[in-house]
Amino acid sequence: MKSGLPIIIFLFSIILMSCSDNDSLQSDYFKYKGTWLWLKTEGGFIGEVTTPEEGTSVKINFDEFGRYRLFRNDSIKVSANFKIQKTEDGYDRISYFDVTSFNFHFAAESNYAKRTNDTLTLWDGMADGYFSFFKKIN
Repeated sequence: MKSGLPIIIFLFSIILMSCSDNDSLQSDYFKYKGTWLWLKTEGGFIGEVTTPEEGTSVKINFDEFGRYRLFRNDSIKVSANFKIQKTEDGYDRISYFDVTSFNFHFAAESNYAKRTNDTLTLWDGMADGYFSFFKKIN
């Protein structure tokens, strides 16, 4: 029986390590979980600022299962799966796949995201890129 003990300990440690990776991934998804209202986008070569047109709301939703949705005036325009990768600069890279668009141009393969309290910042990753700011509404 003593000869089997190291194998049991080894297998148990592998199970524990895989559980902690899944917990970390789940906590990353929960970090962005919720519905976010678009406030403005700024940046680009000349420092443009774009805000929603009067009477228009744009919301994005991330859930804990890796689903992303974009709504314009409460009508779904984009549905996709997403995954999160940590980066060294404090932003998380959010990659989108299996994208379905409903009469809406969605060209993002990925964004870099940072959450500060109830504010979400999405950046396109370019040196002269765009930063979009969202406020958490639920």
